[in-house]
Amino acid sequence: ALEMSREADSEAPFIIVSGKVGEEAAVQAMRAGAHDYVMKGNLTRLCATVERGLEESQARRERERAEKSLKESEERYRRLVELSPDTIIVHRGGEVLFVNTAGAELFGVASPEELIGKAVMDFIHPDYREIAGARIVRTQEKGERTDLIQEKFLRLDGQTVDVEVVTTPITYRGQGASLVVARDITGRKRAEEERD
Repeated sequence: ALEMSREADSEAPFIIVSGKVGEEAAVQAMRAGAHDYVMKGNLTRLCATVERGLEESQARRERERAEKSLKESEERYRRLVELSPDTIIVHRGGEVLFVNTAGAELFGVASPEELIGKAVMDFIHPDYREIAGARIVRTQEKGERTDLIQEKFLRLDGQTVDVEVVTTPITYRGQGASLVVARDITGRKRAEEERD
C-alpha cells in the first residue's frame, strides 16, 4: 500500500495502524516514506498523528510552492540580467564576482568568465580611479547608492570607453557586494563632440 501511495505521488500522510507490526518493521516503513505508525492498543494517538501529518503535508506543499516560485523568480532575474544591453558587474573587495554578457562585450572578451576574479580597478581609466575608489567605499562600507556619473572604463585591449555608471549595495551569495550598472555612451560623446 505504501508503494502504491508513493507511485500515485499522493500528498496525503501515510500512517500505519497495526497491532502486529514490530518496531523494526515500522521504522523501515517510515524510511520508505510512511509518515508515522500507531499501535492498535494506543488509538488515542491516531487523531493527533493524522492532524500532524496533514499539517506537515500542507507545510511541505507550501514550501515546494515557495521553492518553485523562487526558482522562477531567479530564472526571470537571470534572463533580465543576461539580456540587458547595459553592463552589469558585481564586485566585492575590489574583485569581480559576476559580469553579464554585455559586460564581456564592453570589455572585449569572449565570455564573462574571463573577467571573474580580476581587480575592478584594472577596468577603470587612471583619471577616474580615485572617484571609483570613493564610490566603492560608499557602497560597500557605508551601504549607500551612488548617483549616475560619467567616467571612462578600459577594455582589455587598452581602448577607452565612455560610460554612465550607477552603483548600489546588494547581497550576493549571502555577502555584501556592489552592483554596478554601466551604459556605453562612447557614440553619444562622439556625436556631441562633432556637433561642437
